[in-house]
Amino acid sequence: MEITFTKGNWERYVNYAYTRRLPHTPRFIQEADCIVNARKSEFTTILLKDRYTPGARISFTASFESYGAPLLVIVKDLERDEQGNLRFWDYQEIVLWEKGVNVWNFQKDETNSGNTRWDGFSAVENGIRIDWLMSNCHPLEAGKLYTMTVELGKQRLKVWVEGHYFELRVPSLPEKAYLGITACEGINRFYNLTLEPGD
Repeated sequence: MEITFTKGNWERYVNYAYTRRLPHTPRFIQEADCIVNARKSEFTTILLKDRYTPGARISFTASFESYGAPLLVIVKDLERDEQGNLRFWDYQEIVLWEKGVNVWNFQKDETNSGNTRWDGFSAVENGIRIDWLMSNCHPLEAGKLYTMTVELGKQRLKVWVEGHYFELRVPSLPEKAYLGITACEGINRFYNLTLEPGD
């Protein structure tokens, strides 16, 4: 499946969904050949409507303005909030930014510990535990088009971007997951999304 983010060519394949960490429910703005988030501080997410299993490979082509962070998101489950919006607790992010790629893990905090101060590796925020998993550091330029590909494995992720490849173990990776994209931290433009279902 290949989706181009031109007018009328993408909406039927995806749903908007939002992390439980944050209250807002923003939407993308349509430009001539891409979609863009409206505000730097908001997280805007769309997910493909089906769930996928190990072997699935997802790619996007995107650009970002300074401090932007376009990312691929892997979501375990979805639920409706009181306003009818799709929300999620447990997920992983594979993030492009100016210094390379970061990988993050988010899980519902079952300890009810309240918010905790960020220590550089983990924190709890609004009922979700955040853990930094790794960075793959190589400079990326604001304004340039990049394609990132992520392949799901059994508790493993494989990542390709700009001729760089790495893989890592992620024990919390779900056996079936919703896959999609998020724009955050700055202004991000997405041009396409490609999915190979795998097994």
